[in-house]
Amino acid sequence: MHNKLGNNNKIGNKINRRKKKNKIVIIGAGPIGCYLGSRLAKSGCNVEIYEAKKKIGEPVQCTGIITKEIEKILDSNILYEKEIIINNIKQVEINHNIKKNNKSAVIPIDDIIIDRTKFDQHLAKLAQINGAKIFLKHRVIRIDKTRNEVYIKFKNENKKVTYDILVGADGPTSIVGSNINSKQENIYGLQMRAKLKKGFEVDKQTYKVFISKKYDGYFGWVVPETEKIIRIGLMGRNVKNTKKLFEELKKEFNITSGEHQSGLIPVYSPRKKIKERNIFLIGDAAAQVKATTGGGLVPGMKAAQILSKQIITLQKIKPYNKKFTAKKLQDRLKKKYEQVKLKRELKLHKIINSALRKMTTSEYEQIIKCLKNKKIKKILFEENRDNSTKLILKLLIAEPRLILFVKNLI
Repeated sequence: MHNKLGNNNKIGNKINRRKKKNKIVIIGAGPIGCYLGSRLAKSGCNVEIYEAKKKIGEPVQCTGIITKEIEKILDSNILYEKEIIINNIKQVEINHNIKKNNKSAVIPIDDIIIDRTKFDQHLAKLAQINGAKIFLKHRVIRIDKTRNEVYIKFKNENKKVTYDILVGADGPTSIVGSNINSKQENIYGLQMRAKLKKGFEVDKQTYKVFISKKYDGYFGWVVPETEKIIRIGLMGRNVKNTKKLFEELKKEFNITSGEHQSGLIPVYSPRKKIKERNIFLIGDAAAQVKATTGGGLVPGMKAAQILSKQIITLQKIKPYNKKFTAKKLQDRLKKKYEQVKLKRELKLHKIINSALRKMTTSEYEQIIKCLKNKKIKKILFEENRDNSTKLILKLLIAEPRLILFVKNLI
C-alpha cells in the first residue's frame, strides 16, 4: 500500500487554492480521528491525518458491540450494505460469576456487532473522499509546540510537518497528550476471537456479561459473531490478576486458542487535560470512554462532532495567526469543547464504576434480583443507554431497592 490511503489529494489541493485555510493535523487514523477529519475536510478545512500503523483498522482491540445510537451518527443502511454490521443482539444475559449454577438476569436490548476493521476503513475512506489526506506508516517522534511543528518518521526519513491546529487521536498512550502533560490512567482489556469446540454453542443474539466482586467493578463478556464464533474477554486494573481471571473465563467455554485482540482501555477523569492553546485531544487520547463498559466509539464520535463544529466556526471568522491562536482560539474553542453534556455523561459513568468497586458479593446478587423486575427490563430496552442521567432516574423510580446502592456513590 502507498504511504497515503488512495489518491484523492487533488480535492484537498483545490480547496486550498480557493481560500487559505487553517492547516489541521490529526495524529491517529482510528475511527475517531478519521471521523473528525472527514467532517472538517467536508467543510473545506485543510486536513492531514498521520497514522503509525501500516493498515487502517488492524490490529483489532474492541468487542465491536455498540448501541443503536450509532445510527444517529452514521447511515446504518451503508453499514449494512458494506457488511460492517455482522450481527444483531437482542438480549444481554447478566451473570453473577461464571459457574453454570450462577444467578443471572436476561435483559432485552437492541444492539449491533460490527466488524471493526471494516468500520475503521469505511470512516477512513469517507475522510479521504471529503478531501482529507491520510498518511500511513508515519510515526510521530517529536512535537515542537512553540513552532507548531510535528516531526515524523517515515521509513528511514524524518519529515517536518507544520500545523495551525493539532489534534491527538492517537489512543491511550497518546504522544500528543504527553506533550501537553496530559496524564492518563489505563486499565487492561484482554480479548480473544475464538471458534467454539463441539458441544459448546451460544445463542448468536445473546450477549453474555459476567459480574463479580473479584472483577473490581469491571466485567467479563462473551460477544457472539455466530453460534460458533465468539469474542470472549475481560477487563481489569491489575494485569496479572486480569490474565488469571481471563484464563478462568476461557476455561468455562473450553477456549484454548484463538486470535488475541487485547489492548489498553483509558480511564476517564473529568480533571484530565484535553487541550492546550491550539492542541486538542479526542477519543481514547482524551479518555472519552464510558467507565462502566469501556466503550469509546459513540462518546468519541460525539466529541468529534463537538470539536469539528467549533473548528469550522473558527475557520469562518478569519484566517489563522499566532495572536488568534493564543487568545481567541482559547476563548471561543476551549470552553465549549469541555462544557458539554458529553462530559456530564462520562462523569456519571465514572461515578457508577466507583460505586460498583465498593459493592459486596451480596449486593451484586441483589442487583441481579433487581434486574429481573419487568419494569426494569422495559426501561433498559426502551431508554437510550447513552443517556445515563435520564436512564438512572427512571430505574430508581421503577425499582426503589436500587436506592440501597446509592451509599456506594458517596
